[in-house]
Amino acid sequence: MRIKRIAWLLAVAAFLTAVVLAHLYPDKAMRRQLRQVAVDRRDAFIDITLPVVSKSCDTHGGCIVETDGLYNGQSTGLTVTFAPDMRASTFTDQVETTKVYPTAAGITFVAEGPRGRSLLHLIAATYGKPVSSASVPKTIVMTAIAFEGNPANIQKEPLKFKVVHPSEKDSLEYFELFVNTDLANDRVQLSEKDIGYRPAVLKAFGLN
Repeated sequence: MRIKRIAWLLAVAAFLTAVVLAHLYPDKAMRRQLRQVAVDRRDAFIDITLPVVSKSCDTHGGCIVETDGLYNGQSTGLTVTFAPDMRASTFTDQVETTKVYPTAAGITFVAEGPRGRSLLHLIAATYGKPVSSASVPKTIVMTAIAFEGNPANIQKEPLKFKVVHPSEKDSLEYFELFVNTDLANDRVQLSEKDIGYRPAVLKAFGLN
């Protein structure tokens, strides 16, 4: 009985210590709970999968999604906003889709704070351009259309969005990217479409 009581007191003490440390060192406590950011280089393209830590969605497919994970031991992520009423599409990637994008709907990236700065470093490093510093906040507004899935069901089913920025294809800043979502399993993936767009992607994130 005495041994059980001692064991219980030790467990309580350990719990209280963890609570105190989490209060004194919230960043370290948070980092211990974060999942790893996944970087896939299996083919010529780079896919970056960011864990979702919170999301707020409406009934029309609009969502504000916070992503955060660990990269090199640092908090890494961005805020992704999905506009409501985005269109589903049966178009293939060979179709000139920029002519059928909705004009007032899209996906917005906001990179800010330490996690945003770490993400900028990650993107630059995976594209082969390490940087010594990265300035945030950065906001990138992109036109989007869903190639796979129905945006109205964004909370339940995986979706594959194609995004473009800006809408003028002859612009030197133009790029295309896939944004794949699986909010039911708390994942957002930035999937590279063409390595030729890397300079424009880096420029959009302020890494030119």
